[in-house]
Amino acid sequence: MKSRPFRMELFKLSRKPIALLSVLVLLALCKAALLAVHAPILPDEEGSAFAYLAQSASMTMVLWWFLLLCLAAASISNERSRGILRMHLSRPVGRGAFLFARVGALLVVLALLLAADAAVGVLLASLFRNFGDVADPALQGPQFSASAMAFGILRCYLLTFLGLAAALAMGVLFSVLTANPVTAIAWAAGTGLVTEGVRRVFEISMGAYVHYVPTQYIFIHFDQIKSLSHGFSIAVPGSSYLLLSIGIPLAYFLTFILVAHKVLQRADIGE
Repeated sequence: MKSRPFRMELFKLSRKPIALLSVLVLLALCKAALLAVHAPILPDEEGSAFAYLAQSASMTMVLWWFLLLCLAAASISNERSRGILRMHLSRPVGRGAFLFARVGALLVVLALLLAADAAVGVLLASLFRNFGDVADPALQGPQFSASAMAFGILRCYLLTFLGLAAALAMGVLFSVLTANPVTAIAWAAGTGLVTEGVRRVFEISMGAYVHYVPTQYIFIHFDQIKSLSHGFSIAVPGSSYLLLSIGIPLAYFLTFILVAHKVLQRADIGE
C-alpha cells in the first residue's frame, strides 16, 4: 500500500472529530444502560467486573457490526456519486492503491472503536464492579485468576476485530458495486441481516455449518467470557476453535477485498 493515499485517508478521518465524539457518547450510554439493567444479575462481588465487560461487549458488538457495515458501504459509493472519486483518481494514485488505503483507514476506525469500547467498559467496571479471581460456584476456591480473565477479554476483542473486519470488507464490496450510497447501504444491511438470520438457524438446527457463517465470529467470543465469569471451565476454547476464529473471517475478508478490487478496476468512475 502506498503511504500517501493512506495518510490522506487518515487525514480525512481526523477532520471528523464531532462524529467520533458522538459515537463515544453513544457507547458510554449503551454500556451505562446495561450496567443499570443488569445490576441484579451481576452483583458487586469479586470477578463481577469481567462478567460486566463481557455482557456489555456482547451488546455493543451488534452496534459496531451494523454501524461499520453501513459506513463501509457508503465509504466509496458516496464519493463516487458526488464525483469526488474521479478527483482522487485524477492524481497519480491507482485504483488499487486508493481501495487498499480506504480499507486500511476503515480498519483503523474499527481498531479505535474496539479500543474505545474496551476503555469505556473497563472504566465503568472499575467504578461499579470488582475485578478479581473468579470462583466456580460448585467448587472450593477461585478457578480463574484475574490475569487469565483479563487475557481472555483481550483475546475476545482481537478475535472480534477479525470478524468485524470481514463485515467491513463486505460493506466495501457493495460500495464499489454501485454509485448510489443509499442502494449500497441497503444491499449491505440486507445481506448482513440475512446472514445473521442464517447463522441463527444454523446454530439451532445445523450446528457444524454455523462455523462457516462470517457473523458467527462477531457475536460468540464474549459468550465464552460470560461462561468463564460464572466459573464454567468447559467454556475454555480449544486450538480448533481459535483456528476457525482466525481462518474463516480472514478468508472472507480477503475474498471480499479481492472481488472489490476487481470490480473497482473495471468500474466506470465517470458514470
